[in-house]
Amino acid sequence: MSKVLRMLALVPMLMGLHAVSPEGACAQPPSQDTDLTARRVARMERALALGRARANAGQPSLALSHFEDALRAHPASPEPYVELGRALLALGRTADAIAILTTGRRGAPDHLGLTAVLTDALVANGRAREALALLREASRRRPRAWELAQRRAEVARELGAWSEAVDSYANVLDIARDNPAVPESVCDSARQMLRALAIVLDESHPRARTCGSFAASPRSTSDSRWSRALAACGVVP
Repeated sequence: MSKVLRMLALVPMLMGLHAVSPEGACAQPPSQDTDLTARRVARMERALALGRARANAGQPSLALSHFEDALRAHPASPEPYVELGRALLALGRTADAIAILTTGRRGAPDHLGLTAVLTDALVANGRAREALALLREASRRRPRAWELAQRRAEVARELGAWSEAVDSYANVLDIARDNPAVPESVCDSARQMLRALAIVLDESHPRARTCGSFAASPRSTSDSRWSRALAACGVVP
């Protein structure tokens, strides 16, 4: 069993130790609870900073111990799980990454970072359909999160789920109309992909609009058809 998996087995106990004591004879005064929580958060943030510095320097293996320390300091926070997952992915340890991210997401199912990195881990592990199912569930929970809509579109496109990709890219643009925080580059990419997808779907989807002529060969594979559609729209994959 890897060190990460052994740590996962201890997470429920660590969370119990770090929980605020219920009211009763053994409960600590509120000021003590607040001070203890502040110290744990400070320790977590220091460990995360050290780990990120290592990760940014291209040293994910050295970053791991800092992220593990951050998790021990504050196992109720999603950030240590996110950073551990990223480091494990960088090391090619996709199964360990999935395990740690899944555990973290149980406590924070709406955290965008956890969902994003878990999606990447599932795709890297050859489990793209599970990643798409995860994104569908997350999108239902947070229907106005453009990041989820964009990633769902990308995974659906990679799987050849063309109609779902169109719906998701169109959703990105719908969200952007009410949310100026959506980057214009994301909107531009969504529009390009919708034009290319219109070609793949022979303009049969009402939200997709073609960007030019495209002579399809009945023997062409979905991959080659998609590549040619992108080329017709001037998109470099």
